[in-house]
Amino acid sequence: MADQTPFVPPAGWYVDPTTETTLRWWNGLAWTDHVSALPELVPAPRIAPVSQYSWEREEDKTHRVQHWGIAAEAHAEYTAIPSRWGTLSVWLIAFTPWWEVGCAVIVATVLENVWLECGALILPWLLTIVWAQRDGARLRAWGHRNVPRWPWALLGAPGYLIARTVVLRRNTGIGSPPLWVWIANLLIVGGLIALGVLLFLSALAGLNHGY
Repeated sequence: MADQTPFVPPAGWYVDPTTETTLRWWNGLAWTDHVSALPELVPAPRIAPVSQYSWEREEDKTHRVQHWGIAAEAHAEYTAIPSRWGTLSVWLIAFTPWWEVGCAVIVATVLENVWLECGALILPWLLTIVWAQRDGARLRAWGHRNVPRWPWALLGAPGYLIARTVVLRRNTGIGSPPLWVWIANLLIVGGLIALGVLLFLSALAGLNHGY
């Protein structure tokens, strides 16, 4: 059987085998004359027993409650956004180009009194102001917090419809169709007037050519 090599501890500080109260340096081969005192053992800190329960030991969940409250409030505000925006008054305003043309035709063909003619010409403007007031009242009844101010109607139908679109789009994201309908009506009425003028001029030119 082969000889087994005895274990030799590596160099380091070890308990002095002669006293067991000091440390002596072992150089890996033999004990040396270098000695050192044993290090003092630091006692582990004692954990005080819990004598009574304290709510402060629990995790603070206040921030969770606050976040939940904010989320609930935001959800309630979102669900409270009104979805109705198209009142009868605003659609009447959107068709004011036709009212203006109708009043102009009445002035040109029926009325002969200058005061009645002036009244007929400004009638659509006055009706726009009345309709704007009724439109704002209806929007408030539907739960809209911010509504357009009726004095915008002093600028006519386009002034009020633009202000209304800006306010409703900013607060609810809806409500622009009346403005587009008014623009479409304006283009249609303008096109019909231009066509009528061209036909009149063409007929007049034909009469002059016949003579």
